[in-house]
Amino acid sequence: MNASIQNADQLLLAEFMAGSGEPVPVACNPLAAALNAQLLEADASGKIALSFEPPETFIQGTHVLQGGAVATMLDFAIAFAVLAALPPDRSCATASLTTNFMKPAAPGKYIARGTVDRLGSQVAFGSAVLQRADTNQTVATASAVMPVFRT
Repeated sequence: MNASIQNADQLLLAEFMAGSGEPVPVACNPLAAALNAQLLEADASGKIALSFEPPETFIQGTHVLQGGAVATMLDFAIAFAVLAALPPDRSCATASLTTNFMKPAAPGKYIARGTVDRLGSQVAFGSAVLQRADTNQTVATASAVMPVFRT
């Protein structure tokens, strides 16, 4: 990769971790912005919390969130957890994402918590849980494998 390319998500994480800790919109990423994502918690050990409140665009015919949107929220949580744990000259990409849907995800606000399970020099393993913000009910979980590379 070109050394001049910087990951906007990783820059946001670094600013957040160095700042006040107040929730921050994830405006640097168009899909996260479309899902109304906010960064709530992050630490360099690879733990993260993001909130999402998907608009009607992501609701399917049975009035629940489309499964791809649910998987996307989990993927963001895992990727942000890995990015928080990586040095600034490293990044990651999702190679494999396994999602387990526990129950239908009704419209509303969600909290995705991501964790780095194992971080190596060439690959990271992470997991995430997605819960309704109002009830803490788990609606889905995921695990991912992410190659780590120099930017």
